[in-house]
Amino acid sequence: MAKRLKTITAGRLVVVGCYTIPTPRSTERERRALREISSAAQMTINANRSWQRLELLLAANFGRRDLHVVLTYDDEHLPANRQAAVQRYIPDRLRARLNAYESMLCTAAGAVLSLAIGALGEVLDYRLCMTICGLIVMAVCWLTVFLRRRQVQLVLTDRPGEAQPDTLS
Repeated sequence: MAKRLKTITAGRLVVVGCYTIPTPRSTERERRALREISSAAQMTINANRSWQRLELLLAANFGRRDLHVVLTYDDEHLPANRQAAVQRYIPDRLRARLNAYESMLCTAAGAVLSLAIGALGEVLDYRLCMTICGLIVMAVCWLTVFLRRRQVQLVLTDRPGEAQPDTLS
């Protein structure tokens, strides 16, 4: 297998890609391996290339001193609420899977934790059990939301492209 370098220049942006290409001496097995790519991998490659193409198009046509316009929803196409806007942020092909996975995870966690707290309540005072549960919930919230607040902020902010002041740190 040979390697091919492809250089693309768009304004001040230069992208260099290294590709594997078959040579005349490549075996049929090597050629077949290049052609057989999974559909998930191909979708990822296509998505990455489409973002790269957009980035190159913008870099080729706009410079540092150019003006730009930020487009938002008009009143007719405005999402009904924040939940609807967040749902639009998630790709269609993942939305149903994500909702089903979240529901299954919450149900399973609720069942397991109910049994665990019930067993703990047999040994300890119920006030101490509730305190322990509260501390666990706070720790989980801190680990999942507070530590990843920048990623959460991108999803929940009113204007996704705009930097928001960091009030949590």
